[in-house]
Amino acid sequence: MSIKQRISNGFRRLHRWLGLSVVILTLIWGIEALALPPLLAADSPQIDNRLPMSTVVDAVPPFSRQQATQALLNQHLEGIGTVSEIDAITYFPKLNIYQFKNQTQHIEGYINAQTGELLKYGFNTEAFLAQQGLLKWLHAGLGNLIQVVSLLVTLTVVISGSYLFLNPFWVKKFRSN
Repeated sequence: MSIKQRISNGFRRLHRWLGLSVVILTLIWGIEALALPPLLAADSPQIDNRLPMSTVVDAVPPFSRQQATQALLNQHLEGIGTVSEIDAITYFPKLNIYQFKNQTQHIEGYINAQTGELLKYGFNTEAFLAQQGLLKWLHAGLGNLIQVVSLLVTLTVVISGSYLFLNPFWVKKFRSN
């Protein structure tokens, strides 16, 4: 067996096993994406990252931050029911809404800044998966290690796949010369 055949066979074997590991990592991510959000957000509805639309009435001045916080707390929502559970408050003046976040539990609430009406509330699945995906919810170090290994494995699969794809063309080119 020539050196080129050994290299090609080695790349095929490497490509096959690393491809299998990419499939396993993809399955882990897919199962997490499907199973964890309903388990973690069993008591609250699920929401996405899109901002709700609010009706702006120019004649009515918007609530202050304290008034908006009190309007949200009057709703008695789980996960952001007390001031200590609110990690971040953001005001969107063009939409005239306040966003309240509990970043540890990935719960968000949006209220109209003029009426105090609750526009949207729930568990933000997209934020959870972005911050805690690939087993980071188990342990941050494990999740980071899996991400680095996944990156290296994917890079190796791309390189070996490129070699396996281009090798027959190179062989034909060099044989014809």
